[in-house]
Amino acid sequence: MKERHVVTSFLVYTEGIEENSQGDNILLLKRSDKVRTYKNHWAGISGGIEENDSSPLERALKEIQEETSLSHTDITLIRSGKLLTILGKNEQTIWKVYPFLFHINTTILINKIQINWEHQTYEWIKPTELNNYECVPNLLETLYRVYLPTHVHKGLNDMFKDRNSGAQELSKKSLDILKETIINKEFRKISKNSKELWKNLLNVGWYLKEIRPNMKASISFGITNVLKKSKEILQDKEGIDIEEYENNIINIIEQMKTSYKENDKKIKENFLKALFPSLNEEKSKQEEDIHIMTMSYSSTIYSSICSLIQKFINYLTKEEEKEEKDISTLKITIMESRPLNEGATLAQKLSTWLTSTSSSSSTNSKIYNKIIIQVITDASCNYFMPTVTHVLIGADHISGNNGDIINKIGSMSLILSAKHFNKSVYIITTSNKISSPFEEKIEENESKELTKSYGNEWINNIKGKNVLIRNIYFEKVETKFIDGYIMEINEEENKSIINTNKIKELWNQRKEDERIFEELEVNN
Repeated sequence: MKERHVVTSFLVYTEGIEENSQGDNILLLKRSDKVRTYKNHWAGISGGIEENDSSPLERALKEIQEETSLSHTDITLIRSGKLLTILGKNEQTIWKVYPFLFHINTTILINKIQINWEHQTYEWIKPTELNNYECVPNLLETLYRVYLPTHVHKGLNDMFKDRNSGAQELSKKSLDILKETIINKEFRKISKNSKELWKNLLNVGWYLKEIRPNMKASISFGITNVLKKSKEILQDKEGIDIEEYENNIINIIEQMKTSYKENDKKIKENFLKALFPSLNEEKSKQEEDIHIMTMSYSSTIYSSICSLIQKFINYLTKEEEKEEKDISTLKITIMESRPLNEGATLAQKLSTWLTSTSSSSSTNSKIYNKIIIQVITDASCNYFMPTVTHVLIGADHISGNNGDIINKIGSMSLILSAKHFNKSVYIITTSNKISSPFEEKIEENESKELTKSYGNEWINNIKGKNVLIRNIYFEKVETKFIDGYIMEINEEENKSIINTNKIKELWNQRKEDERIFEELEVNN
């Protein structure tokens, strides 16, 4: 049986001026009678991948140039889809199809299109009109690999541009995108039955988990669990009505979101138990000041520190009732985390929470003044490190095979300073960040995030000169720098700090689940 690798691209354009649209008109071309296969059938822009092609994308761009005369500067890639495997009509050829979706940069270019001998004519159509044409096999399925429901397309754009949310928050957003797309009945437009709906859900899930490579672990965990349980319903209730199936999936999504809240509560309990036992025990006394240093913004770090502040207030209140004179202080030092200053955001949120807590309780000013929140420049962490008692770091990804993490750039500066002064470093995160060993992908963002603080004069003087502005977002921290991980799970009973052996154990239990997306490669 022969195997052929081909690309299929769809060109779209948008009527009107809607920004970031995936297009509402699709180019459909009618194959000529001179081609070898599927004469006089309608198709996208296709061609076989050749040995000298560096990638499927390179071949896609070549085919577009050859078949429409549009160059790579005339179009913008919206997305590339997951490989699709199709068995040929005579069952003698296996087609490996790489789908792409491109947007024409301006509507003026529509009139520039010139087809070659492979096609006899072309039309611009609405996606919903494709069924009215005699097309090459599986063209509709190939199109919907890359042309997604509107709510999903917009949601992916929002997640890609989101520079304020942490990985856990993005995971919740991805579940909300799935839920809203189901509620809006958008999957109904491309799904005739529950089985097709699940396959389209699987495709959307793949995009959601891939949209932010360095933060995909948490997103993938939530999406994968929803998909796995949704598939089990199909197997248990063969022929289930599509509306009943949609309601079941919505319930699964809500259960997953509820589990996130429960995990957050468990993390806070383990955090206090592991690092601040004297605040938990009735007769213990907190002799020393507590000085925490952290960076950036993590919802898990935020909620953990809030729980510590509340515990500390409760402790000081009791100490004051005993008329203790020497009362310890709690200091929280936060690196500003440039260029978007997420650390400053964390400080603001903590301050707002502390103020609201104090105003709604009997906390007096003496106790209130024992809690200090300070923001420092990223470069000054070493200056403040000598008095630090705990260094806390979040994680966007934890490698299941060794415990290495990916986190916001600047993490290593903080950790190396901590190690220089023999301070312990703890990762505070959920276990859903544990995933496959990561391939480091540089997530580099717009230079203007950095240069906006330099001033226009600097920017104008540097234009056209050999100065690069590098805005890297994430970096790796090796497990050798980490003293322990605090999650919603325990190493064993009464042991709240887990080590890499537990991480490996959890990964071995879960890694098979991630293979669910391989089902996208098979047409059945």
